[in-house]
Amino acid sequence: MSLPSRSVFLLAAALALTGPALADTITLKSGAKIEGKILSETATEVTIEYHETATILDRKTLKRAEIATITKETPDIAAWAALKAARPVANSLPTEQYEKLLFPLRGFVSAYPASQFLEEAKKNLGALEEEKKRVDGGEVKIADRWLSREEAEKERYQISGLVAFNFMKAQAAGGDLMGALNSFAQIEKNFGGAASFPDAVELAARVLPTVKATVERAHQNLKNEAIGRQTAATSAKAELEAAAKREEDAGAASVVAAERAGLKWPPLNIRSSKSLAKIAEKMAQETPRVTGLPVAAMRQSIVAAEAAKAAVASGDLEAAEAALKNATVWEPNELAKRLTAELAEMKKAGMESEKVAKAPVPAAPPATAAVATPPSKSQPQVSEVPAVAAPVEEKPFYLTPVGIAAIVGGVAALLIGLRVLASKRRRAEDE
Repeated sequence: MSLPSRSVFLLAAALALTGPALADTITLKSGAKIEGKILSETATEVTIEYHETATILDRKTLKRAEIATITKETPDIAAWAALKAARPVANSLPTEQYEKLLFPLRGFVSAYPASQFLEEAKKNLGALEEEKKRVDGGEVKIADRWLSREEAEKERYQISGLVAFNFMKAQAAGGDLMGALNSFAQIEKNFGGAASFPDAVELAARVLPTVKATVERAHQNLKNEAIGRQTAATSAKAELEAAAKREEDAGAASVVAAERAGLKWPPLNIRSSKSLAKIAEKMAQETPRVTGLPVAAMRQSIVAAEAAKAAVASGDLEAAEAALKNATVWEPNELAKRLTAELAEMKKAGMESEKVAKAPVPAAPPATAAVATPPSKSQPQVSEVPAVAAPVEEKPFYLTPVGIAAIVGGVAALLIGLRVLASKRRRAEDE
């Protein structure tokens, strides 16, 4: 498996094991709720640590008189929060990735036999183990449909394109917009004829405006900060300028590193004008190009190719050929190309079979005739000997009935002749 594919599935496994962290919940008599981690409790007060924002932690000490209820998380609740997503999803994983899901699930079942989540954990565990067996056997699941080993090999291009697109979606959902755009560049280069490509185009078209807005805000913030440094106190100005230069140099280095790695888009460094300028330059080129890609024609071609695929499966080659003509509106369509080649081979094989069926059958060879021999007194005339399928072994003449009769007759005639001759000699002697 290629490195990009391994990265995709590693990410998928990581996402599967990541769930929203549950916490202690304090419900106030006012109805407000605070979720976090209770650090300490006394008879009169409770101190809780919670997130003021996504990145800022704060602490608050509440009077018991203010609190209506306190709900504390248990160890199994915290553990299950990170494991409840470890279950089969629409697409299967490589066989080596299943153990990353199975191992912690087995640990949960063993560690928390009385947990309220035990049955669900067992169900997910069994489903993953069953899915792993099928993957070990060479099957692949795509969009909840299982493909045999042979089908998976045949659909390798389409599967790889879908996996790459799913990775791109995960990056975009996680806020890695530049990573998503770099993934799109790879999809377009390597899987530009896959059925998932138009979805990737539409996602890229949605990401680009978000990146543009982020870059514009970052540019304005850098300008404002530069003005602020100019008006800063002399003692702080040098330190602020040095910090800004370090950030600028780091951004420039990230641009160079991205170019050396062959990435189309550099990292989005909101503290570096060079990084922002490079991204803005790419945006000006890519936005009109990506939004101008013929997504509607792609989808029309994909529908036609799928119809042709169904027609081929049913043996209706004429319908398949007609559907493939409609698929030509998007020339890179890999499925249409593959089916066109398959259809040509099937038609060629049909023509060859038809030629064989229509070929004249050669006439059977005439029966073998015996060579005519002149008739003799001792042998009746034979004009023709019927043809036989295989030579018949002939007996010697003296062993045949006719031969035996001839020999007996000859001996009898010889004896009679000798007797006659002897009788004549005696009469001659008497005279």
